[in-house]
Amino acid sequence: AEPSVFEQVVLHAPEERQQQLTHYLDLVEVSLLEQISSRQQSFFEALSNLQALRGDVAEGCAKVKALREHVAHLQKHMVSGTMKVPRLSRRKENLATLQRQLDLVKHLEEGYQAIQALFEAADFVSALSLIKQAQRTIRLQLPKVKCLHSVSKQLAEYEVSAARFLGTQFVNLAISTDHADNQADGPSAGLELADGLEGLEGEGAEAAGGSVKGGP
Repeated sequence: AEPSVFEQVVLHAPEERQQQLTHYLDLVEVSLLEQISSRQQSFFEALSNLQALRGDVAEGCAKVKALREHVAHLQKHMVSGTMKVPRLSRRKENLATLQRQLDLVKHLEEGYQAIQALFEAADFVSALSLIKQAQRTIRLQLPKVKCLHSVSKQLAEYEVSAARFLGTQFVNLAISTDHADNQADGPSAGLELADGLEGLEGEGAEAAGGSVKGGP
């Protein structure tokens, strides 16, 4: 390690010591050669085994890679597809529920148009029956559909208008029947009842006109 020490011990040493050191050096070289010669077989065997291990490791890595790809394929085409079944089932149920609600909304629209036609035909009894059915459908089967809130209000207005019209017709019919009965009692009573009837008919007409204007 120190050149000055080596120079002092070896180069400036007496000749006998140099010969002795040379002899020791030869012994070391011979010993190294014997050690290498005796172990070269095991060395080359270890080197061969190392190369074989490298080949096994490379083959193992290739198999692991192929296995991972196979697992990913199974995950994508089998496991993931199976996991989608419950979600697709829920989606099918939701779509079926939506279809039923849309059918109910379509039925309500057709009923609404029929109610308007019955009002134009002055068939208030049938109109009230359809109104009750439509209101029951909205209340029991479509309570959370916000777009039907205005329809429900319009049906309520139609119901009030139909009730007013029927009430007016009933009153007019009762008065007409009473008038027919009173005519048999004498001309003077008939004239008085006719005057009262004309007043009541005027009031009924005004009520009916107000209901038509205030109706849907």
